[in-house]
Amino acid sequence: VMELCWKISKISFVDLSVTEKNILLDFCNNQLLLKGKLEVRLLEFRELVKEIVNTACHGALLVVGYTPDDANLRVPDHIVGTIAMRGIKTSRDGKYRMTYGDQALKKKTCVRLASFIQLVDFLVQTVFHNMVRTTLTEVVNVLTIHMQHLPSELLVKSADLSMVLEEPRSNPPRFPLFMVDLIVDIHDLKLNPSCAEFLEAFQTLMTDFESVVLNIPVFLSDVFFDPFTEPMVCGKQEERLCGLGPSLEYVIKEDKE
Repeated sequence: VMELCWKISKISFVDLSVTEKNILLDFCNNQLLLKGKLEVRLLEFRELVKEIVNTACHGALLVVGYTPDDANLRVPDHIVGTIAMRGIKTSRDGKYRMTYGDQALKKKTCVRLASFIQLVDFLVQTVFHNMVRTTLTEVVNVLTIHMQHLPSELLVKSADLSMVLEEPRSNPPRFPLFMVDLIVDIHDLKLNPSCAEFLEAFQTLMTDFESVVLNIPVFLSDVFFDPFTEPMVCGKQEERLCGLGPSLEYVIKEDKE
């Protein structure tokens, strides 16, 4: 699981392979294509980890002599309560070869397994959180590099029409991150795309790559693992042994604040 997490942690949620002369619409479309690929890859990652955890839990339960449905300890119906079971310790109803001590041991083992599943959840959610933070850092770094070439707000407001606001760039990036059209109107100048459109596009971009990881459910709340979080003991389902797992949405929200 650690190795899979290490490999998946190298993924970035944004394609910044082109850092000059981007067209906003094309840039956003490229990010949507990347998002689709990432969703598939992360779901494949989850299924791999899920199978590893499931195999480990079944193996650990079997080591102490139990199966999720206790099928290996069930007494055949035709000999329940008969002389054939004399001297054999069973559950109170005689349907399972499990004493109260055996039942308690299975519950205790399932508590440990539920904690193990929760630990894997924390590990995976931490990796996802770090991936989001790393992606945001990459975006901020690219924007910061380009902003260093921009004139200050004070200079823009105080400059006359004949002044050159931005000198040719001697070091990369030599061109702006995005290209915009300048529309000259009778009364004013307009940019296409506008500043508001850029802000909306980047806000959507950030929301999209957060949603990629937020839409992946944790293992602890997955009904697939109910045999360990809400185990069957002697044919009866026990109360839930643990919570529903960590909330990545809460962590990201707290991180933003």
